Order: sequence, then structure tokens, then C-alpha cells
Amino acid sequence: MSANNVKVRIKDVVKTFETKVNGKATTLRALNGVSLDIMEGEFVAFTGRSGCGKTTMLRVIMGLQQATSGTVEVDGKVVTKCGYDRGMVFQHADLLPWRNALENIEFGLELKGVAPAERRATAQRMLELVGLEHSAHSRPDQLSGGMKQRVGIARAFAIDPEVMLMDEPYGALDPHTRETMQIELSTLHQKTGKTIVFVTHDIEEAMLLADRVVIFSPKGVIHEVVKINLPRSAAERMEMADSEEYIKKRMHIWKTLKMINDPNCLETPKSLEEAA
Repeated sequence: MSANNVKVRIKDVVKTFETKVNGKATTLRALNGVSLDIMEGEFVAFTGRSGCGKTTMLRVIMGLQQATSGTVEVDGKVVTKCGYDRGMVFQHADLLPWRNALENIEFGLELKGVAPAERRATAQRMLELVGLEHSAHSRPDQLSGGMKQRVGIARAFAIDPEVMLMDEPYGALDPHTRETMQIELSTLHQKTGKTIVFVTHDIEEAMLLADRVVIFSPKGVIHEVVKINLPRSAAERMEMADSEEYIKKRMHIWKTLKMINDPNCLETPKSLEEAA
């Protein structure tokens, strides 16, 4: 990770939605002035309760939604729409049912205009990277939930994005498969050096994967950014789960989330410099 290269710059982002409550038009504020720099090669986890704006922030970075005000930059360029410099993995892979695993991975490359021979070679390489080379010709209905997610991740990585955005990709998996996928993602991150922004409700998952954990408050702001300062490997972190340092960080995040989710809490967001 380059210590001086900002890959994603989020600056004063506000996102509002117009809706109706009891028949009356009202404005809901999902993001309320979010600012954050994400460094090249960094793995950042967004966490917080449902409705705090973390997925909305991810979608704004991707270009699926536009900020009401403020900006997001990737490599110094303002994001105005989706682009191949960003890839996204959702909670459900949503594979094309008429295509096998290899062809699903090729799909994004087809849209990108990559020549058939090159996209086939890339798809095969990505299948090997996620350990599914023996399932290349299996259709989605022949794959387990974990295998489908592997294909979805391979499809996103295949277009070689600068930034990978992941919205609770393991939320629907059983605990054993989820743990396996976490280790695999950690390994993939180390092999590729991609910048990853990962949304999760699971404190343990954030602890296992992230360089920094960004805690969103229910008010749509960043309350705190917590540096993890542990070995990069998820497998190594699992072995450290009983260590004093690991437990201290985990408890700090848990207590912070409990505090800011208290309806009587009068929170004061920490400055990013202080929190980091």
C-alpha cells in the first residue's frame, strides 16, 4: 500500500432522497457530509446499523447514485457514473442463469470490448484464482451459494478495476463458508493489491479483513475511523482472536456502535485525524 497515494477521495458528500411519509412529501438525508480518504491498496470496512448510509456511500462511489452535494474522486477524477475503474460485488451474485461459470466471468469483459481469446484466458485465470477451475462449465443452478459468490467476485476482479466495492457479499452464507470466503478474499487482496471498500454489519468480519474500520452513525456521518494494526492475513488474525490487542479493538468497535445507536446519545463525531 502506498502511504501517499490517495485512491478514493470522498469530500463533504450529502445524499438526500425525496419520499412521502403519511402522504406528505419529505426529504430523507442518508449521508450528511461524509469525508474520507482511502489509500491505494487499502482494505477499508464500512460498518454501522442498517440505514446509516454505508451502502448508499458505496453506491455513490460506484456511480450507481449521484451525491446531492459533495464529490467522490477516484485517482483524482470526479465520479459521475459507473466505470471500469470500479467493480462491485453485491450480497447476491445475480449470475446469468443461461451462462456457465466461465461465461459469467467473461460477461463484463464482453461489455468492455475485450477480444474473445483474451477474455476467455482472463476468465480462466480468475476461476483458478478463486479455486473454481473445475467448475468452469457449471451453470449457476449447479453451484452452491459460496461458489456463486466466488464467481461473482471473479467476475468483478476480471475487469481489473482500480477499486473493488463489496456490499455484504457474505451475509447470506453459512458461518463455515463465510469464514472460508473471508480467508480467500484476504489472500486475493494480498495477491492483487487492489483497493477494497467492504460493507459489513459483522464486527468480527471487519476485524478479520480491514486495515481500517469506518464506523457510520445513524445520522449518516462517520463517527470514527479505527485503525486495526494487525497482520494483513485473515488467517493470522483468526489465530490472534484471543490476544489482548485483538480483543481491545473489537470491544472498542462494539462499545462505540452500542453508544451511537442509543437514541439518547448526543454524539460528537471525532475528526478524521484524531480518529485515525
